[in-house]
Amino acid sequence: MKNFLFLLPVFLILGCRPESLHLARNRSETGSGDRSRHTVDPEIPPASYPDTLVYVSAVEFPEDYDWQRDSAYGKVPCQLSLFLGGERILSIPAGPGSGISPDADRMRIREGHLYTDNLDGTETVIRRDGEELFRYPGRESLRGFLLVGGKVHTLGQNLDGAGFAYRIDGRPILQKDEGILVGTEDHPAFEGGALYVSSGKVCFSYTRETTLSREIILVEDGRATRSEPCPEALWVHDQRLLDGVLYRVEKRSAAEKDPTLVMDGLSLYPDFWYRGDSRKCLIFPSEGGAVVLGFSRPKGLDVPYIWIRGSGVPVARRTDVTMLLYEKGTVAYMAPGVAVVGEKQISFPGKLRLYSRKCAALLDGKLYLALTGDPNRLISDGKEWDIPIHGFLTGVRVEVPEKSVSLSP
Repeated sequence: MKNFLFLLPVFLILGCRPESLHLARNRSETGSGDRSRHTVDPEIPPASYPDTLVYVSAVEFPEDYDWQRDSAYGKVPCQLSLFLGGERILSIPAGPGSGISPDADRMRIREGHLYTDNLDGTETVIRRDGEELFRYPGRESLRGFLLVGGKVHTLGQNLDGAGFAYRIDGRPILQKDEGILVGTEDHPAFEGGALYVSSGKVCFSYTRETTLSREIILVEDGRATRSEPCPEALWVHDQRLLDGVLYRVEKRSAAEKDPTLVMDGLSLYPDFWYRGDSRKCLIFPSEGGAVVLGFSRPKGLDVPYIWIRGSGVPVARRTDVTMLLYEKGTVAYMAPGVAVVGEKQISFPGKLRLYSRKCAALLDGKLYLALTGDPNRLISDGKEWDIPIHGFLTGVRVEVPEKSVSLSP
């Protein structure tokens, strides 16, 4: 990692508008069908299976519907599909009358299954492969989704007002009428998004306004365990408990202190050139602690950065970086027409784009991309598959199964 950082320039002048480029905007809320499923087969030797499974989810529309103009969004039947590599393994009806939304934010891939959430009147419904698992009162936007011990853990922000709920299989464990959850469900370093496991406990954080300032609360297994004031914070980008150390990254009101990494109460400020107007900052686990990746605007210019214990370094000599990933000392970034992982560059036609932030993954130094375009394409560790559907790709998921998985439907 040190070699990587020393090779990067210390001063960089860039102009960047990450939110306005090729990361397409996810759309808002709008019975099961035929499916095949890959199953464990104990009779087949483990050597006959791949050690890495790459899944892609997609939304497909009728061939005569112009989904890119989308003038009738929410009124046209469609289907959700799941692919393993380039092979379709699941299709379920979606759209009007199905109870399943085509919104990329409301679907996620776990253990070879496609989980969805949907609003049904005043209830939120969780399904797996189109089949209802459970429902509960309240209209929620999921910020966390995690499978632990065969149970579904959800963390939802209330859409009809303040407050949130942490639930296991739909049963409320902690429910509050006030508070804003910290983190999003598409955090690339934590498969549960705002929910994550630390030292065997399921954790998340939320903020609430006090009479004097903002306060942040850490929750472990449904119990509030730490509460700290954030008097200078305009916003808390992220907070994570890693190996017993609590890390938090804040957007501060004073430009010379923005962003601030707080490490167990100690505030670490960025170097002068990497301060001001921080955006989309996320905490990633790293050897010996944590790093922060995000965007800052020193002197009014948007720049993608990595911060280590407060010291900032620009990630790329580009003006149009849209997404940043980090794993085990390797940094990757995406921009229109190109992805870079470490020193390796992957080029693709400029018309291909990431439809959502769930469409990129980094594992063991290998980059996986689900690109929407003509045709849609999966890039998997240097290999490529066309996904010939009339629609868009909504996510990619890379799994290394503990048990071997049969390649027979």
